[in-house]
Amino acid sequence: MKMRTKCLTKMTTTAETARKAASQQVSVKRSPAVCRAFYFPEIIHTMPDTERITLAHLLRPQGRKGELLAELLTDFPERFTGRNVRAGTVDYTVESYFLPVGKNAGRVVLKFAGVDSINDAEKLNGLDVTIPPEERAPLEEDEAYVSDLVGCTVFDGESVVGIVDDVEAPEGSAALDLAQMLVVKSEDGGEHLVPFVKAYIVSIDTEKKRIEMKLPEGLIGLN
Repeated sequence: MKMRTKCLTKMTTTAETARKAASQQVSVKRSPAVCRAFYFPEIIHTMPDTERITLAHLLRPQGRKGELLAELLTDFPERFTGRNVRAGTVDYTVESYFLPVGKNAGRVVLKFAGVDSINDAEKLNGLDVTIPPEERAPLEEDEAYVSDLVGCTVFDGESVVGIVDDVEAPEGSAALDLAQMLVVKSEDGGEHLVPFVKAYIVSIDTEKKRIEMKLPEGLIGLN
């Protein structure tokens, strides 16, 4: 799962059941929509035609020829070049992109056709770069979009755990094959980190905004 990192030390010391389940994790890809959510295996997914998927958030000009620095909100930056996107309410074609290093590592620099100066680029500051949902990258087996899961209510059997607020991954999780975590906010304001692995998933229905799980006893009390 490719997610922004956060300190999740409590969940890495979960019971033996969770450690075994980590090897059966479901991959989550970042491609948020207007209504953020996630996607996983065996998921029922629908999305209104009016919603769009946000790939990047434009920050400021980067260079003198119209390039723009942006927050990267997709796992597929290689798809930017030649892509038709919308910034605010105006459609553009992405001429090129590159991934900066140093202090801007993790962001992306975009060059739109027709945006050729600092003045042109400044007009786009603060806008989201979006595409229609049907143009999202296709998913492989056992993958899900974060934008399909956020906002879903998580059930442990008949008990409500809370609502998915985000998905996080322990630092180095890709290399270590660690499970990603659903960040679940409970009604009392608490936050629970729930491993998103096959062993715990019963069903996912993003139309009904419902994720049914069967969690190990005591897992929710760990965080």
